[in-house]
Amino acid sequence: MTPFLKQAIKSLLSKHIDLQEVIIILPSKRAGVFLQNHLIEGIDKVQFAPDIFSIENFIENLSSLKKANQTHQLFCLYRAYQKIIPTEAQDDFATYIQWGSRLLKDFNDIDAYRLSAQKSLANLGEFHQLEGFITADNKTSFRPVFWENLYAIYQDFQAQLLNQQMATLGMLYQDALDSLEIYLENTTKTHYFIGFNALNLSEQNMIQEFLAKNKGEVIWDLDQYFFEDNLHAAGRFIRSYQREWKYYRQHPLQFSNTHFLGDKNIQAIGFSGNIEQANYVQTFLDRYHDKEGTTAVVLGNEALLLPVLAALPATLDSWNVTMGYGIAQLPISNFFMALIELHANEATEGLNRKSVMQLLSFPPIKKQLSYEGIPIQKCIQSLNENFSTQIAKEELVNLVESKCGELVFTTVENNTDVLIERLMKLLEMLELAFFREKEHLSSAVTALLKKVLAQLKVQLTTANFPVDCRAFSRLFKEILSLQSLDFSGDPIQGVQLMGMLETRVLDFDHVLITNVNEGILPVGKNDQSFFPFAMKKKFGLPTFLDNDAIYTYHFYRLLQRAKNIYLLYNSKSEGLNAGEKSRFIRQLAFSGLEQHQFIDRQQTQSIVIPQESKEVLSKTPLMLEQLKDIALEGFSPTSLSAYLYDPIEFYDRYLLKIKDELTLGKTLSNFQRGTLLHDCLEDLYLPYVGQPMKLEHYTKMLKDLPATILLQYQKAYPKMPVPKGENHLILKAYERSVQQLLQHEKVLVENGNKIVITALEMPFKVPLEHPSLKNEVFIRGKIDRVDQFNGETRLIDYKTGNVEKTKLAWSNWDGFQGEYKRQALFQLLLYAWAYDTPADVSLGIISLKTPKAYLLPLLRKDIPKTENTALVDPSFKQEIEHYLVKLVNEIFDEKKSFVSLRKDEVI
Repeated sequence: MTPFLKQAIKSLLSKHIDLQEVIIILPSKRAGVFLQNHLIEGIDKVQFAPDIFSIENFIENLSSLKKANQTHQLFCLYRAYQKIIPTEAQDDFATYIQWGSRLLKDFNDIDAYRLSAQKSLANLGEFHQLEGFITADNKTSFRPVFWENLYAIYQDFQAQLLNQQMATLGMLYQDALDSLEIYLENTTKTHYFIGFNALNLSEQNMIQEFLAKNKGEVIWDLDQYFFEDNLHAAGRFIRSYQREWKYYRQHPLQFSNTHFLGDKNIQAIGFSGNIEQANYVQTFLDRYHDKEGTTAVVLGNEALLLPVLAALPATLDSWNVTMGYGIAQLPISNFFMALIELHANEATEGLNRKSVMQLLSFPPIKKQLSYEGIPIQKCIQSLNENFSTQIAKEELVNLVESKCGELVFTTVENNTDVLIERLMKLLEMLELAFFREKEHLSSAVTALLKKVLAQLKVQLTTANFPVDCRAFSRLFKEILSLQSLDFSGDPIQGVQLMGMLETRVLDFDHVLITNVNEGILPVGKNDQSFFPFAMKKKFGLPTFLDNDAIYTYHFYRLLQRAKNIYLLYNSKSEGLNAGEKSRFIRQLAFSGLEQHQFIDRQQTQSIVIPQESKEVLSKTPLMLEQLKDIALEGFSPTSLSAYLYDPIEFYDRYLLKIKDELTLGKTLSNFQRGTLLHDCLEDLYLPYVGQPMKLEHYTKMLKDLPATILLQYQKAYPKMPVPKGENHLILKAYERSVQQLLQHEKVLVENGNKIVITALEMPFKVPLEHPSLKNEVFIRGKIDRVDQFNGETRLIDYKTGNVEKTKLAWSNWDGFQGEYKRQALFQLLLYAWAYDTPADVSLGIISLKTPKAYLLPLLRKDIPKTENTALVDPSFKQEIEHYLVKLVNEIFDEKKSFVSLRKDEVI
């Protein structure tokens, strides 16, 4: 395979002996490195190299202006907007940031495509005013006065930049074209435009001027197959130049390359996700990296770079990343974005608890705080103990005693200057820590973030309008999305890892492309313009159809000279990575070229089912001493249930004391819901303990229910007393459940049934005594409700979750081990054993998930169905005690290790 650039150099050298008389313009800077390498190979004597430019650099070289960065353009545009639009119709800066970049792009396109700004913006304004009239759109940003003054905003914006000798890229094109005639008169060099495809109107006009003056030549890179197929989008732009350019009417384009019709091995492979694609890169490189020819891995989704780097084979000793990597999704960028948002949302009560905990979980901050002597785990534990949505300043005293904690958590009171100063100091601190730890990637990201903040600081200093922390947060996010890290390496040797745009004018023998899915390759619709589709077509501005044609060209151009081609795509039809295979794959399948060995297959993961390996922990003397302490304090039904379900979980929770952290989020957790409902029911029934329930009691409870449940909520959220959003819906749902429970009991009483509440949340601590027990053992707990129903004693447990009736059926003592869903039944049996009465008791559960079912009773299968299967008599109590003794002896048996017994998982 002869690469296109090598062919281009051969053509150039055949016409020019002195390379100093040549200027080469390429689509990108990176292409120049490859071209220089081919140039060195092609010359046989020492001489000065030609000037090599990217198209953007060449335009800037022709112009007398300098390109302004995106941040500066945004500020200039807002100043123009403020000056032209009346104050009462203006958006604040925070709102403006959400649409400012769209307007900048439209202004840039108007200039690059040589449109009349006055006419096109007038048409655009009229269109949107009519659309707003039809749809009754009264949003501030789109008031008629805004659309009427678009051209005035455009003029003032450009005037600001020109006064500073700066410009947008579109303005650079205009200025370059204005200077082109003088440039052409004074240059004797031949300009070679190599490897171009889609050109804006300014570029087309410029190149045509070079051709007309015989001071330029274009070397196109297109296969004859695509040029002659009038329907194929890969040749769409070059075919249009053949038709429309005056030069080509006299000098018709000729394409003799037929590389695409050569022998090719093409494999399209479907995967269930991105990580599977990244892992397959290793298989591809194991096969091709050491074979003759060049190899490239092209990332359709550039966010896949880090997983691909992690999957590179250890045997690969030469590789290079020929692309920039966007830093917006890196953890350190997310940390600073979250930090800025924390201070943008500061409240008078303090800082948002969830955001503070999120920042404290960032490993470099935890490490830095520990380095400064802050007991970070103790601080986190302390912050977790207070269930409120806001953290007051007093709670952060320990953290802000350190330099790092002060920079992160001291409030800025909506002062953007103070916030930026803090961020800069924090970045310097982290940069030093990363340098100390030799974390090179993090060091590079912090350096780039410092540069971004420095740019923003300069702009804010010169801004004549207020920028609060909320606006700064949005601005930082906007600018951060444009930042990328450039990797250093050798783009000539080894495997090249690159994005699709980096492949322009480059060729490889062995190519793997990831994420060949619709919406990625091609990218599809991307509505980043105020111009509607029809107006873009009318004015000649690029539409999503043009973007599709651009991606089509890049894709097929990369395939032209390649021999082995692997196209990976996500085939999963659901989830975040869902996607349809790209039309490019379907086109290759339907083209039916005999020279192409095409295969479309699904990659199935080989699943190796490991032999069951249960965790085993032998009991030590220390463990036995801990068990004795637990036994003296009292085994709870929950702890014994945990042992029955999974002894390892029992060990973790009760011996190692590893428990779930109870943090307060915006939404009530399952634990908080359970506590809230138990306390609510206790408050409602408490006034009537010991007396027969009457209809007026239930009437009063139903009346008090909303206030009672709200009071319990306010205990959990004292600083957010009015439930909103999901919490409001949760409380209403549980209020309805309790209401149905009370109404059901009211009907029972109305029908002549007698209910007497004898105890609520009744605590117990009962000794377990048996000759086989070598240690003093207690069983402790709390029975939610004890009542008399028509003279029968009932022990009732409340559950907020769903309870299956079948899981309350008892037939023997072997069904509890490893069964999570039988914990409720086991706890009921313990309550019956612990309840001090010689009489029979009835057991049941009231599930607030199914309040209409009322009481779900114990179902003893050893009792005939004609009798009360929920009763526990003294003989059955003896059975429960016998099982308890056996269970406790097993727990204390030093020869019996802790072994996992799980049979099912909680879903």
